[in-house]
Amino acid sequence: MSLYIPRRNEPFSPLRARDYLSNLLVEFREIPFDSDEKRVLHTAAMYGRLLDERTRPFFYYHMAPLISKAVASAFSTSSAPNVLDLGCGSGTLSVLFSLLGARVIGIDMDPNIIEACRKKKSYYEEICGKLDVRFEVADAFAFDYQSVAPIDFLYSLFAFNLMQPSVELLSLVSPQIKKGGRIFISDGNKDSIYNKLFRRRSALGPLELRYALTEMNYHVLSLEYDCMLPPVIVRHKRLFEMGKKIETAVDKLDIFRWFGVSYTIEAEKR
Repeated sequence: MSLYIPRRNEPFSPLRARDYLSNLLVEFREIPFDSDEKRVLHTAAMYGRLLDERTRPFFYYHMAPLISKAVASAFSTSSAPNVLDLGCGSGTLSVLFSLLGARVIGIDMDPNIIEACRKKKSYYEEICGKLDVRFEVADAFAFDYQSVAPIDFLYSLFAFNLMQPSVELLSLVSPQIKKGGRIFISDGNKDSIYNKLFRRRSALGPLELRYALTEMNYHVLSLEYDCMLPPVIVRHKRLFEMGKKIETAVDKLDIFRWFGVSYTIEAEKR
C-alpha cells in the first residue's frame, strides 16, 4: 500500500478522503512511534477503528464523507485558512489541512498523542516538504487563543463533548474567530436512542449547541445527523449492507435525529 498525498486545490471527494485515511495503515508501520504513543493511538478513534479489520468498513463509511465536508467548509472562504484543530487527537486532520494549504494549530492535553502528531508531521515533511502545522500540549480552557487569531476555521472531531463545560469553551474561542469564519464540530449525538442506552455521559446535545451558537451570533449553516447504524452491526456483513440501504432511504427524515449516532454542525460567524 502506498501513501496518497492530496494536491492543493484538488477536489476532495469522499473517495479521496478514504484514500487519505488509508495512509494510517502505512503510518503505523513506518513512523517510529514508541510504545506509549502506539497505546494512545490504538485507543484513538482514527487509528483504533481503522487498524481493526472488523470496524474498518464502518470507519470508512462514517468518516470519509464527514472529512470531505470538513475540507470543503475549511477552504470555502480562503485558499489558505488559519485553522484551529481543537482536541486534535492523532493529528490526521491537522496534517491533511496543512497538506491542502492551510496554516494549522492542533492542541490536545495528552503529551504522548502530541508527540505522535509531531512525528507524523516530520514523516510527511520528508515526503512533501515544509508543512505549516504545529502541535501543542494544552488545556483547551487555558490556551491563549489570541496567539493564533484571527481564526478562519475551528474544527473539532469527536473531542468537543470531552471538553466540559462546552459553552464556556466556545465563549473563550469565539472572540478570536473572524467575521465570516466557521465552526465545524462533529461529535456523538447524546440524544440518539443508541447513545442514551449505551453511552450515557454529560454532553451538550446538538440542539443545545445550535442554540448556543445562535446566541453567540453565529448563523448555523447546517445540522446533520450521521450514521444511524451502531458500530456493532458492521461485524455482520449482510446486516451492514442492508443497514446502509435503509439509512440512505431515511437520511432526510426527522427520525435520523433519534437514531443518528453522531451529528455534525457547521456555523458561520456573523
